[in-house]
Amino acid sequence: MRSPWLLVLMGMLLFINILPSQDNFPARHGLPVDNYGLEMTWDYFEEAFIGVQPSNPLDNSLYNIIRSHSTGGVCFGMSALAGVVYDEGGYMGMCSPLSMYTPNNTAPGMDTLGAYWPQMKRAIMVLYARQYSTEVLRIIVEAISHHYFTDPQMAAEKADYYLSSQEIPVVCISESSSPGGFGGMHAIYPYKLIKHAHEWLLYVYDPSFPYFSTKSYYDNDSNYVSINAFVDSWHYDWPTTPVKRFEGFIYTVPARRVLLPTSNPLLLSDLASLVTTFFMNKGRIVEVTDNTTGLTLGPNDLFVEKNGTAIVRWLPINGDNAGGDMLIIQGGNNHNFTFTIKPAKDSLYLVSSDGDHAIELEAESGGGTFSLTVNGLGSPYQMVELNSENSSVYARLTLHHIFDRDDINSFKISPIQLGQNEKFAATFDEKGEAVTLMSEFPQDVTVNFIKYTSGESELIETRKSLLSGKQYVVLAPISWDGALFSFSRNR
Repeated sequence: MRSPWLLVLMGMLLFINILPSQDNFPARHGLPVDNYGLEMTWDYFEEAFIGVQPSNPLDNSLYNIIRSHSTGGVCFGMSALAGVVYDEGGYMGMCSPLSMYTPNNTAPGMDTLGAYWPQMKRAIMVLYARQYSTEVLRIIVEAISHHYFTDPQMAAEKADYYLSSQEIPVVCISESSSPGGFGGMHAIYPYKLIKHAHEWLLYVYDPSFPYFSTKSYYDNDSNYVSINAFVDSWHYDWPTTPVKRFEGFIYTVPARRVLLPTSNPLLLSDLASLVTTFFMNKGRIVEVTDNTTGLTLGPNDLFVEKNGTAIVRWLPINGDNAGGDMLIIQGGNNHNFTFTIKPAKDSLYLVSSDGDHAIELEAESGGGTFSLTVNGLGSPYQMVELNSENSSVYARLTLHHIFDRDDINSFKISPIQLGQNEKFAATFDEKGEAVTLMSEFPQDVTVNFIKYTSGESELIETRKSLLSGKQYVVLAPISWDGALFSFSRNR
């Protein structure tokens, strides 16, 4: 009969043997595919967000933004999935370790994973979409407002703390610290921190370089973020020729918060006391000016604050430096804001919401910049004004009055055609039943009145109007207030 102590010892050794090891994380737990750009499909999107409906205009808006961003890369979803499966011992249909899905003697890639890939792809895309969740947006606002994005030691300490407390850290980084030249935004999964006297080394799995295609990078222990412990500088180098270096912003997100479905942030009237969110899929919002307080967010600013109003700028974590902008405005209710916009490749799609009112803008320009001014931001009388400035603009503008997420009045206005230095303005009444239009130059526009209620979208009425340079026009459908409602007055 074996000694019971020997059995206990053998059991302990067996248990230690099967414990997951951080040291070989990239080989065992990194995803067996490269970081590909993938298009978000609706079924992934509706798994990521609670109760979304394709007929809901703002659910559809958020979907369009995320879909356009995801084609640049889905490293956030891949990093989060690696951490989730490692920490949970298998999650979202994937078993641990993820290396078990890598085909033998085959270069890793989507096409070689066969039947395994659809489930892995679904998990990646769902987690990727949830970087737009209210929970992650709150973390971004807090980090920027407290200047955490320029503190690599804090990012490393948070990663180390999360690893020891059963949280799932994802480190988000940029090539540059200047919004005007961010370069690609990227996400990596940290698994070990080593502190030397002058240098901290944060070892990471990088979804852009799977172990099976970049073995020497990991086997030679080159896969680390180097942090200077004295001057708060850092860098992370890709194993490429020439070397691509990240040394801009760095922060750590607790990714366990993205495991559960979340709500559409465009439809929340109180996002941690945030007033308005702006998402844009292409180009840059070059400058934002609060005309009420004089506060200005310049092209190289991430965060500005004055008299209780704050403006935060961020970019999606998608590895693409042309992925668009995200703005969050706090404390600017009823202020007048002007946004100077420079489209990428002459077109853009922008959506903003304060939870009660939303603006949806599709625009093409002849080059250069144009401006979007919102007077009375977040108020019942919020007015939207387009100014073509030094560029001709062709636009489609939709105003949404949000009674609740299942009751929305929409006013789709098109086409809006502006030559250089021309203006067009639109606003709706306090009840969200009528829209007022004004153009400095004559043009024909069509307004579609659309009602969204409980999962169904209905075109109520279509009205056409000729706008002259000295008049404004008020339009409303007969079915909303019981009487035909259209007249003109001198401006």
